[in-house]
Amino acid sequence: MRQITVYIRPVPIFHSEYIKDIMTLEQLTRKEQKLYQTASFALHNLVKSNVSLEYIDFFIDEQRFSPDLVCQTSISELLNDIHNKNYQLTEIVSLPSTKKELSFQQEKIKLAKNLNEMAEKEANPEFYYYQLPIKEEELFTMFSGYKKIREEYLPYLCFFDLSKLTFSHMDFRGVNFSDTNIKNVDFSTAYQHSIVNSNFENVELLGTELKNIDARGTNLCGTFLTIDSDTTLLENSKLDSSILMLSQNYPVNPERLGYSLVKKKTNIKLRF
Repeated sequence: MRQITVYIRPVPIFHSEYIKDIMTLEQLTRKEQKLYQTASFALHNLVKSNVSLEYIDFFIDEQRFSPDLVCQTSISELLNDIHNKNYQLTEIVSLPSTKKELSFQQEKIKLAKNLNEMAEKEANPEFYYYQLPIKEEELFTMFSGYKKIREEYLPYLCFFDLSKLTFSHMDFRGVNFSDTNIKNVDFSTAYQHSIVNSNFENVELLGTELKNIDARGTNLCGTFLTIDSDTTLLENSKLDSSILMLSQNYPVNPERLGYSLVKKKTNIKLRF
C-alpha cells in the first residue's frame, strides 16, 4: 500500500527550495509537467487541515513530492493509487514557534554571524568554533520521521557545540558539516540511505562505519571513517589517507580499488 505523508511546515517553503523546484519543473517534458500538476492537485485534495499551500509538503513512500520525483517514480501509478484509495495517509502538523522562541532563535543566529565575521579575519578561525550551545529541538525540524537541520542554521554549524546531539534518523544530504564537532552519528539510519553531496571534512568520526549507503560527491577527508567499499557508493567523493577502506571485511588500499586520495600539503615552519 502506498504511504502518503502530509507534512504541515512551521514556516513557508524556503525560497531556495522553491527556486530549485521551479528549475527542475522547467526541465521536464510537457507531458511530465502535466502529470506532476495533476498529481499535485490530487494530493492537495487529500489535505484535511485548512492551511495555505506554501506550508505543505508531501512525502510519497518517504520521498518528498517534487519535480525531481517525476524521474524516480511512476506518477501514473501514484494517481491510480489515489483514485482507488490504495494508500495510507498520515498528517503531521509542526506548529509555528512562539514569538519568544523566534526571538531567542534570531539572537543565536546573530551571535553565530558575529563569530563567523570574527573567524574570517583570523589565521586560526577554529578558535571560534563550538562556542554556542544548542538543543536538538532548536536545530532540527522533523519530516516523515526524519530529522532535518533548519535552513537558517546551515551556514554556521561549526560555531555551535553539536557534540551532545544525536545525529540518527537524519537527512544528511547536501549539508556542510565540515569542522563541526558532531559525535553521535548513525549513518545506518540515514534518510534514503544517502549522504550524497554532504561535507564531513575534518570531522573526527573514528569508530563510525559507512555501509549500505550512497556517499557520492561527499567529502570524507580527515574523518577517520571505516568504509565498506563493497556496499558504499563513492563516485566523485573526496577521500584521504585517514579513512580505513574495507573490501570483503579486509583492509584494502583505496588506490588499488581505483580511488584517488586527496594529498594535503604539510606546512613546515623553520625556526632560526
